[in-house]
Amino acid sequence: MRNPEFADSFSSAMDSRGAFLARKLSEKLDLSKQASVLDCQ
Repeated sequence: MRNPEFADSFSSAMDSRGAFLARKLSEKLDLSKQASVLDCQ
């Protein structure tokens, strides 16, 4: 990513996508018995 403007735009888009997908995924998964997401296997 040689172009800083593109890199910033791309990073922002990926952050937004991650935030959206994390919320939707958390609505579908039962994580009530997990201390943290890293504990899931």
